[in-house]
Amino acid sequence: LNALLSAAMALYAHQAEAIIFWLMGSVSSYGGHLGWIVAAVAAVMAVITVFGRDLDVLSLGEDNARYLGLDVARLKWLLLVLVTAMTAVIVSVTGIIGFVGLIVPHCLRRLVGSGHSRLLPLVAVWGGIFLLLADDICRLTGLVSTVPIGVITALVGAPFFLFLLHRERRRWQL
Repeated sequence: LNALLSAAMALYAHQAEAIIFWLMGSVSSYGGHLGWIVAAVAAVMAVITVFGRDLDVLSLGEDNARYLGLDVARLKWLLLVLVTAMTAVIVSVTGIIGFVGLIVPHCLRRLVGSGHSRLLPLVAVWGGIFLLLADDICRLTGLVSTVPIGVITALVGAPFFLFLLHRERRRWQL
């Protein structure tokens, strides 16, 4: 995929800056499609939240979920398609904004527990708040045209990821 991106940048050199900003992520240009984006995300989130209890059962392990009567293959396929479609809609407009899906769920899981019916809507709301805060940081620096939001989320997310790795390594050593 990196080769395809490089080829696109070479073929469309006049749009290289737009491609680079898409690669780093930005919420400053949604092309007037905000209504469609919100509708798609809300619809998918509503469906996924309905499967919250099934996700709780699945978190016990696939074998246990099967023993409890859950059609694991069907659930995984359905959720994969829904989440992929939702992600594609968002990324097509905002570009690649990393680490939001790592930071926000980990923090909220510690605060509200791991029940998916409650956790999923909160992750959606707090993920949006996290992006707004990162966007505010971009705008406060006065460099909104040179510092995309994906850079800010990566500056916060990379140390958070390293912290999680360190904590997990310590857990395995005990």
